[in-house]
Amino acid sequence: MPPKGKKKSQRKEHRKRRRIEKEKKRRMHVKINFNISEIFESEADLDKQYHELKTKVVRSLQEKMPGMEILKQSGKGNLEKKIAETFARFQHSGAEEDATFYLFDLTTAIIKYKEWVNLLPRVTPFYAIKCNPDQAMVNTLVACGSGLDCASMAEMQQGLASGVSPDKMIFANPCKMIAHIRFAKEKGIRMMTFDNKQELLKVHSIFPRAQMVLRILGDDSHSTMRFGSKFGARVDSEVKELLELAYSLNLEVVGVSFHVGSGCMAVEGFINSFRLARKVFDMAEQMGHKMTLLDIGGGFPGHDTDNLKFDRLAEEIAVALNQLFPEPDLRIIAEPGRYFATECVVLVTSVVAKRERFVQTLRPIDHHLYDHDHDDDSYDGHHEDGQPDHDGCHHDEYHYDDDDYTSDSAHDLSVEPSPETSPSASPSSSPRQTRRHASEPEMELVTEKIVHYYISDGVYGSFNNLMFDHAQAHPVGMQRPGSVTVEAGPPERSVLFGPTCDSIDVICSDVLMPPMEIGDLVYFFNMGAYTSAAASSFNGFAPPQPTYLLC
Repeated sequence: MPPKGKKKSQRKEHRKRRRIEKEKKRRMHVKINFNISEIFESEADLDKQYHELKTKVVRSLQEKMPGMEILKQSGKGNLEKKIAETFARFQHSGAEEDATFYLFDLTTAIIKYKEWVNLLPRVTPFYAIKCNPDQAMVNTLVACGSGLDCASMAEMQQGLASGVSPDKMIFANPCKMIAHIRFAKEKGIRMMTFDNKQELLKVHSIFPRAQMVLRILGDDSHSTMRFGSKFGARVDSEVKELLELAYSLNLEVVGVSFHVGSGCMAVEGFINSFRLARKVFDMAEQMGHKMTLLDIGGGFPGHDTDNLKFDRLAEEIAVALNQLFPEPDLRIIAEPGRYFATECVVLVTSVVAKRERFVQTLRPIDHHLYDHDHDDDSYDGHHEDGQPDHDGCHHDEYHYDDDDYTSDSAHDLSVEPSPETSPSASPSSSPRQTRRHASEPEMELVTEKIVHYYISDGVYGSFNNLMFDHAQAHPVGMQRPGSVTVEAGPPERSVLFGPTCDSIDVICSDVLMPPMEIGDLVYFFNMGAYTSAAASSFNGFAPPQPTYLLC
C-alpha cells in the first residue's frame, strides 16, 4: 500500500484525471440508439476517434475475411426498413421463404470499445470469445486494440487467425486439457490461469515457462450466474500454499485474476474482489515476488437498465482501482464478453405456423390479468421511448398437455369446458359465478383466446440463452415485407414456440402480441451474447446467419 504522505497528492491527481475523463465522455460518448424509428447512429454523430477505429477495422476485415459482405449504413435509419431490405435480399438469393437472420451491427462493437477505453483507460479489454465467437466480431475488436480471453485450443486458434499477438491472449481456463497446454506452448501463449495444486503441477510438467495467473475466489454474490462453486482459490486458506508451491517449482506467477460472476448487478462485487486481490499482491510481495498483472474478469452488463448503467459502474471501478492499485506500471486487463456483444445483434424470425385456443378459468369478478399504462389499440410491444416492453413476456406460467391448456393463475379453480360454456358452442355465453366461502371474492368463468405462434428460431437455436443465461425474450411483431398493409388490431394474449418438435421449445409462454399471420416477422433486440455461441441444428433447423452492418 502507498505511504500515507502520498495519498493527498494521489487524490488530487485522481480528481484531475476524472475531470479530463468526464470532458472526454461529454464530447465523444455516443449512446447506442434503441428507438426503432432511428435505430442506427448517424455518421455525423460519430467522432474522429470512431472513424480512426473504423479505418483499422475495415482494413483488418478486408485482409482477414476477403469477400465478406458488409452493408453500408449511411446515416440514421429505420430498423424495420433495414429488416425489410435484408429480408428481400434473402428472398432474392433463393433462401428459404421463412428467413431467419441476425442483423449484426459492427458499428455498435466499435462504439462499445470506444466507450470502454474512455471510461476505463487503465483497463485493457480482452474480449471473451465464448460469448459470441463470430469471426467478424473477434476481428473487429482485435483491430480496435482488444486482447482475447480464450478457454480452449479452438478459441486460441480463432484468436491467432484474427492477428492478435500471443501476449494479448490469456488462456483463462483454470482446468485445461493437456493438448491445449501444448498448443499454447507451441504458439507462445504464455499467460494462463490456475486455482489448484494439480493444475500447477500439470502446467509445470508441460510448459514451465508459462506465466501463471492465480485465480482467486472473488465476490460473486451479486451476479445472476455464480462461478465460485467451480473455480477460484480461497484467499484466506488456499492461496499461500499455492504461491509457495509455484515458487518452489520456479514458476512465474505474474498476477491475480477473479470473476465476479456473469451478469454482475452491483459494483460491490468488483470492489470486494479488488480488496481480496490486493491481499494476494501483498502476500506475494512479502514472499519476495512482485506481481505485475491484475485481471478483473468479466461480469459487465451488456446493456444499461434503470438500476445498472455501465458509465456509473466504470466510474466506481476506476476510483477503486486507483485507490487499491496505484502502481503506475501495473498491467490491468478484463474479460468482457456480453458488454461488447449484447447490443450488436437484432434477431429476426418468421412466423411459420399459427393456431388459436380457448382457455376457461375462474377469476375474481372485475379482475384484469393485465393492466398496462397504454392504450391496447395502439400497443405494439414497446414503451413510449421505443424500448421493448420488458414486462410483456413471462415464462413458465402455463402448462401444456396434449388435450388440456390450463392457466396457473387460476390454480385449482380451473374448470373443463361444459356444453353450455364451450367456446365452440357460444364464446360469448354468460359467465358462471361461484364462491367457495363467504369470505372469498365472487368468481366468474372467463373464456380467453390464446394465440399460438410458431417462429423459425427457438431454444435449441438462439434462445438457448433462456435456459443457460437467464435471459428473457422481448418480441416485437412486424408485418411481412411486401404484403398488403393491414392496420394492426388490439394485442392478444399469445404464446411463442420455436420450430422444433420438442414441447420444451417455448420462447414466451404468455405475452401480448399484435395479431399476426403466417409469414409475418418477429424480431428481438439484444441477441448478441450467449445466443449463437451455443446454438445447435437440432431437428435439422440451422442457426441463423449474420448480415453485417457498418456505418
